Amino acid sequence: VIVMLNIADCEGVETLPLENFTPGEKQCRFCKAKAVCTAQKMQHMQTAASDFEDLSKPVSEIIADASARVPLLTVEQLAEIYSQADFIESWLKAVRDRVNAELNAGHPVPGFKLVTGKQGNRAWSDEEAARALLKDQFRYKTEEVFDLKLISPTKAEKLIKKASPRRWTKVEALITRADGKPTVAPESDSRPALNINPVNDFDDVSDDALAADL
Repeated sequence: VIVMLNIADCEGVETLPLENFTPGEKQCRFCKAKAVCTAQKMQHMQTAASDFEDLSKPVSEIIADASARVPLLTVEQLAEIYSQADFIESWLKAVRDRVNAELNAGHPVPGFKLVTGKQGNRAWSDEEAARALLKDQFRYKTEEVFDLKLISPTKAEKLIKKASPRRWTKVEALITRADGKPTVAPESDSRPALNINPVNDFDDVSDDALAADL
């Protein structure tokens, strides 16, 4: 997003000074230029760098220094940087996509090249011919040739629920679901906060507990 009032004073958007740009997750979400946006790059570098970091250094050095400082950050600093994580990741994805597109278009990107990736999983070129060879000609048993697996609860629901609600009630009683794992969310999230007690991470070494173990 740029300050529109100043565009008339410039030959084009690319001539606008960086202070005219206000990059942010919402306003940059659908921008096609974010992969090459200097303002967005500088904001991410400033987020990662310390107050005394020389932003003219190579990006690799800035990131290396920033990574080394993570254990030393205060929780307030961590929160400030973490709040920008999605924005930074969306920018990195745009950069990856742009590099991929440039290389696939035959344009050189210094330090990178296109190579043949890992081959896909092996598959039958003619599944029926393979079945006939294994089952009919080689006489392997059905259980040796075919993988028989019970359908998932989701498929069972599609098969049964609408046609026979009573049957589905019986099937549903056999379904379990793992609890969701703890995940970081902003304070504005409607879900209740988990009550994490650090004491629970340690064994009870009180006199009463030790006596009970004897």
